[in-house]
Amino acid sequence: MKENTNRRIFIKRLGLAGSSLLAVPAMGFAEESKNFTYLKRKEILGLEHTVIIALIGAGGMGTQDAITCLKHQGTKLVAVCDLYKGRLKEAKERWGDHLFLTRDYKEVLKK
Repeated sequence: MKENTNRRIFIKRLGLAGSSLLAVPAMGFAEESKNFTYLKRKEILGLEHTVIIALIGAGGMGTQDAITCLKHQGTKLVAVCDLYKGRLKEAKERWGDHLFLTRDYKEVLKK
């Protein structure tokens, strides 16, 4: 009985040790990654450059991703693709008449 208890304790401690080793680098990385995208873009492109994006799939998740992306300075949405015409109409109303709208994602990738 005592041998099983010791084995269980050993396995629990081994699991805790392993997970703590994985968590330590992740904590440091989280701090570094907060401003990584902004700083790298500023460093590589400069603030005068614009990152051009296209949205393929204008449902709930895609629309929210685009909204979040467009909150950042220097981003511009140029195309929206979705199978449903209603979502394309909503995209045009939300982001403007300049958008390239299509129901075929391959057309977006060609541009």
